[in-house]
Amino acid sequence: MFTFTGIYLQSYFRPGHILCYIVGYVLSVTYRDYGDKVIYNTMILSGVVAFVLKSVYFKNVEMIGIWSHFHDYSHMVLGLFITTLLLVLLYKVPQQRVVSFSDKYSYEIYIIHQLFILSPLTLMDLTNYLVVNVVVTLLSIGISGIVLKTMTRKLQKTIKIA
Repeated sequence: MFTFTGIYLQSYFRPGHILCYIVGYVLSVTYRDYGDKVIYNTMILSGVVAFVLKSVYFKNVEMIGIWSHFHDYSHMVLGLFITTLLLVLLYKVPQQRVVSFSDKYSYEIYIIHQLFILSPLTLMDLTNYLVVNVVVTLLSIGISGIVLKTMTRKLQKTIKIA
């Protein structure tokens, strides 16, 4: 993989992942100083940037060259937007319930998410409306993660009994 600098990098080194870590660190430090304004501003900015980058990427996905590099960055910014959006939406929900739910299903959601985003079963092309596609995809990922967890638990109980 080549970066904007043209330096050859191993396939496991993804600049978008490094940038994600840096942004997360900066947000945590600035949150201590500026509070909720940081979350709201980050949500708005990352939402706009993700929309623009994803629009450019999806319209130019067949192009070879610099547009292909936008995927990692647009994916990271979209993740940042979704995380901050969930923080804003779930702020009033008691934290124990949110953390409990997140911990309970996060691994299954992580396992399932690529199925609905990048596989032949992708829901990102379901309609002509990106927002509708993202909402349907997120709901499908969440429901599938819960179903996978439920099926796994039942299988574990069956194996223990047998």
